[in-house]
Amino acid sequence: ARHRLATQEHRAKIVDAERSLLGRPYGYAKIGAHAADYALTQVWNLASGRGDVYAFRWLCRMERYPMCSWKSLYSYRKAGLPFSTALSTGSPDDLADECLRKTPTIWSWPFISPAIRDELLDPGTGDDEGRTK
Repeated sequence: ARHRLATQEHRAKIVDAERSLLGRPYGYAKIGAHAADYALTQVWNLASGRGDVYAFRWLCRMERYPMCSWKSLYSYRKAGLPFSTALSTGSPDDLADECLRKTPTIWSWPFISPAIRDELLDPGTGDDEGRTK
């Protein structure tokens, strides 16, 4: 997906933020922390219905070890185009949900096949810019 409001300056800031993360080890343990919080959330919600639990992710405090969703949230935040998802709790599913919820006003989907795009999004969402044949 591409952010429709991103200017050349925003894109440069996103690239700078991504470059600042080069060389850091991937946060594989964070995936486990997300999974543990998800499992705890399921148990917690059965008991009280309170919502997302942020326990294992809080205990891990692994900002030195980025993972894919954190890198996206971090880079867009540094560029001044933040997601509504919190940096500390964001997951790939949260990012996808936000992109789908704000389509087509904010996000364009130029690299998705027309069949998948029409199944997931409103028909005609996005454009053909950058698509390979």
